[in-house]
Formats: sequence, C-alpha cells, structure tokens
Amino acid sequence: MKSIILFLLLCLCLSAFGDVKLNHEVKKKVKENLDSIDGTIRVVFRGRRVYKDAVELISHTCKDLKRSSLYRGDAVYYRKLSKKMLNRSHRVAKKLRHLKRKHKNHKIIKKLTKRMKRFKTKAQIYKKKASHASQISDKILKKSKKRTIHSMRLANLLLTEAKKARFYAQQTMIRSKFYRSESINKVKEMGHVKDEKLKADLKYAAGKFKKLAHASEVESHKTLVVAKKFEQKSIEIGTQVKKGEALCRK
Repeated sequence: MKSIILFLLLCLCLSAFGDVKLNHEVKKKVKENLDSIDGTIRVVFRGRRVYKDAVELISHTCKDLKRSSLYRGDAVYYRKLSKKMLNRSHRVAKKLRHLKRKHKNHKIIKKLTKRMKRFKTKAQIYKKKASHASQISDKILKKSKKRTIHSMRLANLLLTEAKKARFYAQQTMIRSKFYRSESINKVKEMGHVKDEKLKADLKYAAGKFKKLAHASEVESHKTLVVAKKFEQKSIEIGTQVKKGEALCRK
C-alpha cells in the first residue's frame, strides 16, 4: 500500500515539474519574441526620424540655393551698374580733356569734373555692393554644401537602418519557423502522454507556440515592408541631393 502511495506522489511531482518546465519554456520564448519586436520598433522609429531630418535638410538646402542664386544675381546686376558708371566717367573725362585743350569755359569744366567724380563714386559703391553680394552668395553655398554632405550621410544611415530591419525580419522569420516546429513537437508529444494534466499543458504550449509563430511571421513581413521603404527613401534623398538646384525650382 505504501509503495503505491509513494509511486502516486512521484507521478504528481513529475507532472508538476513538467508543468513548471513547460511554462518557463513558453515564457522564455515569449520574452525572446517581445525583444525582437522591440528591436524592430526601435529600428522603424529611428529610420523614420532619420528620413524626417534628411527631408528638412534638403528643404533648407533648396532655400539656401535659391537665396544664393538671388545674391549672385544682385552681384551681376551691381557689377553691370558699376561698369556703366565707369564708362560714363570715362566719357566725361574724355570731354574734359578735349575742353581743357581748347581752354573753354571754366564753369563747364567744373560741372563736368563734379559729374565725373560722382560717376566714379557710384561705380565704387556698386562695385562694393557686388563684392558683398558675391561674398554672401559664397557663404550660403558653403553652408548648402555642408548640408548636402549631411543629407547624404543621413541617406547612408537610412540604408544602414534598412539593412538592420532586413536582418530583424530574417531573424524573426527563423524564430517563427522554430516556434512552428516546437508547436508541432508538442502536438506529437500529446499523442504519447496519457496523463490529462500534462496533455493540457502540452496543448497550451502548442497553442502558445503557434500564436508566437504567427505573430513572428506578421512582424517579419511588416519589418520587410519597412526595410523596403527605408531603401526607397534613401535612394530618393540621394537623387534629390544630386539634382540640387533643378529640383528646387520645381
């Protein structure tokens, strides 16, 4: 009688141990899956932020290029005016030399001298304005180049994020296959077990692994879509940066 009681107690202990082991295994796999999903979310969030930063940089670059071209236009305009004033000054100087040779009216000579000086002063002012506008244009272009380089770095970073996302998707798919095989194994084990409690535990574990497999598959597909988007956006940023001024005019 005592041996029968001892045998029953041993069976209960083994079934309880089996239950604890199964639950611990399921919890471990759930944690792994959650860690994977968390990693994917971090990649997605980082990739989106990188794209947003790159788009902002490109918009600033476009504004800079427009401003630079405006200042360059001003510089060209002021140079033309300076040249115009210098030509006028030379013409007046020519007249003055002609009048001085013939000893003509001093009042006219004075008037012409004043005019010549005024034209020369204007020419100098326009020359300074042209040089200032040209300097500003160069400064803006320099800043724009820096932003362009940074935009390209961000495009490369986005490509790195896409690679990470692809890696996560691959890992999640491997995990999904593992969960599915675990679920099948638990179902097979159920056929060899007679104890109802252990059967119930195995059924629960099989269902849990099946759910995890499905969740991992969905997550893998979602991450792949995100990776493709990141790759596309990276290429878009690259083409936008290369097009430069032509794109800004659109």
